[in-house]
Amino acid sequence: LGVDELRLLVLTHFDLDHTGAATALLESGIGVGSLVVPDTAEARAEPLVDELRVAGAQVHYAASGDSWTLGDLAWSVLWPKRGSGGEPASVGGNDGSLVTLLEPTTSCVTVCLSLAALADLGEEAQHGLLREHPRPRADIVKMAHHGSRDQSAQLYEELSSSIGLVSVGADNGYGHPTDAALGMLTAAGTRPLRTDELGTIVIGEGGHGGSDPPAVAGVATAPRARGRPA
Repeated sequence: LGVDELRLLVLTHFDLDHTGAATALLESGIGVGSLVVPDTAEARAEPLVDELRVAGAQVHYAASGDSWTLGDLAWSVLWPKRGSGGEPASVGGNDGSLVTLLEPTTSCVTVCLSLAALADLGEEAQHGLLREHPRPRADIVKMAHHGSRDQSAQLYEELSSSIGLVSVGADNGYGHPTDAALGMLTAAGTRPLRTDELGTIVIGEGGHGGSDPPAVAGVATAPRARGRPA
């Protein structure tokens, strides 16, 4: 793709399926300007973070309440929650993963859609997120944990997204995405789009004004159809 620099890299947590490409970046010499990771004790002790820092990345530890502006988008962190004294969150692993919400600013003139990216958060942590942010909304949701059954149906109902992205490997041994998770999307009125069936998915705004729902603009690859475990 001709990419020789990433201005921003976000690592939601440190399972290999979420960090393996970061190791490849280090090996390829592609520069990283800023690195954002969850403000957890786990992240602050993670060797990969130190490796990226040594390679030149400016490291930011993020937690609920932090926010930035990225071009036409306002980017806020919904999870994890820092400790009462501002110390890093003690939770780690999937339930300590970084959940972010991208929303268009009032000056947005390009693709003005909102996206909630739920990383690998499980049901209990999703309920914690709802206590912190009771009425989240997003045009698009990246479903948590590749469509595992460990989900909160309430969260997807509150988000009321038009499209749900399910990032999941074909022929995985976990049975992801599960019928239970896909049923939560359907019950919330959210159309699931799966990478194991569609490959790379491109989404843009609808063609009749900003009030229209997002539309699938294209699919870069289309692997063969596969059955899915129940």
